[in-house]
Amino acid sequence: MTQTISRIFGSAEKASAAVADLKAYGFGDASIHVAAPSAGASQDAVAASIMKFHILKAHAVEYAKRVVAGGTLVTVHAPFGAARPAIDAMEAHSPMDSGVGEPEFPKRTWDSAAPVSSSFNIPALMNGAAPFSAFWGLPVLASRQSALVELSRDAAPLSKALGMKALSPGGAPTSAGWGLPMLSNSAAPLSAMLGMKVLAGDKK
Repeated sequence: MTQTISRIFGSAEKASAAVADLKAYGFGDASIHVAAPSAGASQDAVAASIMKFHILKAHAVEYAKRVVAGGTLVTVHAPFGAARPAIDAMEAHSPMDSGVGEPEFPKRTWDSAAPVSSSFNIPALMNGAAPFSAFWGLPVLASRQSALVELSRDAAPLSKALGMKALSPGGAPTSAGWGLPMLSNSAAPLSAMLGMKVLAGDKK
């Protein structure tokens, strides 16, 4: 995915300086296009030439008006995430009004510690002590060692953390959770649960 950035310059010198800056940043010749005034070229012919840069016809017509009048068009096809540097490189050379509105690309502050986040203009997740919780908007369960110790003392820390009622504070949580009698209180729990007599007792 690429983003097309175009600027009109009032002189060939400014256009050349903008192209030099684009190349210095790393844009190759294949991604940079220049449309300069040509003696005797009609506006339609210039517009047709500009359209070869993968520019919409309506935009090409506006650019062509200014090229015929003596301006120089510089267009760069920037990879996703590199539009802002391309704009900065060309804006540094005082481009003219192109007559074509373009989407706003947010200013980017480069952070050497988070190059991937900087390239895509997204906040660095690892700046905080709990990046996962911050990203999903979740509360931090324990931010200090004392809090961790406190959690570990709780009989049901997971239920407490998730806001769920503990199944049972007693010694038979499964039985209590399902409303069943605690089988292990009887010497013969299966027989007791089914109401059957004990078939065999201990020998005396």
